[in-house]
Amino acid sequence: MSDVLIPETVVAAGYFGLNTEESSASLPNSFALELDNAVIDTFGRIGARKGINKASTNAYTGLVGLIHESVSTNGVRDIVSVSSKSFYKGLPNNVLKFTHPETVGNRWTGVTLNNHAFYFQRGFKPVVYDIATDTFGLMENHPNYLGTVPLANTALSAFGRLWVADTNTNKSILYYSDTLIGHKWTGGSSGFIDLTTVFPNGGDEIVSLASFNNRLVIFARKSIILFSGADEPTTMVVEDSIDTLGCIARDSVQDTGADIIFLSSTGLKSLGRVVQERSNPINDLSSNVRTVFTNEYSGENMEDIRSAYSERENFYVIS
Repeated sequence: MSDVLIPETVVAAGYFGLNTEESSASLPNSFALELDNAVIDTFGRIGARKGINKASTNAYTGLVGLIHESVSTNGVRDIVSVSSKSFYKGLPNNVLKFTHPETVGNRWTGVTLNNHAFYFQRGFKPVVYDIATDTFGLMENHPNYLGTVPLANTALSAFGRLWVADTNTNKSILYYSDTLIGHKWTGGSSGFIDLTTVFPNGGDEIVSLASFNNRLVIFARKSIILFSGADEPTTMVVEDSIDTLGCIARDSVQDTGADIIFLSSTGLKSLGRVVQERSNPINDLSSNVRTVFTNEYSGENMEDIRSAYSERENFYVIS
């Protein structure tokens, strides 16, 4: 004789998301053991993620490596997309505006300062987009260019100037432009800071830059340094340093407004929690999928990693 069937109520199955770390025998049903192409909606239900809408029917030359939103001083926003040496403006038209004269890679990064957008990639001549005149060109050809711009790999627009670092010849020097003039790299208030004596672990290299709670954040490979008083670089001081972990991928860094998320060698981290708790393991945002997650990127080129944060949809995505 068969046993009596006993109904069991499952409330909000998978509500806490994916968990591949704990044993399935002890895992409550509020975690999912496998999720593919899924999201948790606002009602706590598992659902399929939104589909993809074609933004343009105009073909690019090659693969797009960067999509950057340029913002003018009067609030006009536009999309600049870059495919190796080709710079396009606008969607859905994506009009080809500039072709870089060098045979460059596809790892550009973009920032905006005072009606100009600037694009950097290690070892190659930076590009400037003059929003007011709607013109692209090499920074060295800008009519007001002064000094020698570093051929840097990471850039930040914050505290009224550009900050750049990570060149082919030096990965421990932080360079900064003149105030509000991103194409002026000598004279005025421009300059540089050698972080060799600042790194808590001795030899280290700058990977990415960010601003957080009115602090300038230097993400190095094995450490994180926070400067206060960055409005005046010559007098800014090291307010805090973290020597227990760093950032391994430039484009994993995303400002969520209240925090900064970045990729370390041991998983996805929250800068706010790291600063507060001094790298306690609880800071690991990827703790529930750590093994699977770290295996995914451990054999990859860190410079090919990309990420994005959607304030509207409230999610961080990394590829």
